[in-house]
Amino acid sequence: MWSYTSRVSALALVVAALACSDRPPGTAPEAPPGAPAAPTASATTSPELLARSLALALGDPAFRAHVKAELDRSPFREHKLPFQRFLAAGPGGGEALATMARRTGVATADLAP
Repeated sequence: MWSYTSRVSALALVVAALACSDRPPGTAPEAPPGAPAAPTASATTSPELLARSLALALGDPAFRAHVKAELDRSPFREHKLPFQRFLAAGPGGGEALATMARRTGVATADLAP
């Protein structure tokens, strides 16, 4: 009879052996020559760029106060904001987006979702 420790050790050894296979990982099939290409990261705004620009814009006390006021005015019980609507809102149309672009050094058109 095998003890519990021996069984667990044997199972761990089998799992480790299966994980160390020599087969290369699978790759996606090639697109046919006439198929349209998928949009690149530069064609769309990356979430990382939006997050970074928001973080840099929050370094401005006036922008932080604006965001806090918008969160307080939110009609939702959780005081959340629809992000795209928040970026497009403002007296000039896109005040938050313009502040984020200014603080990041990126064009406003490049940040627009």
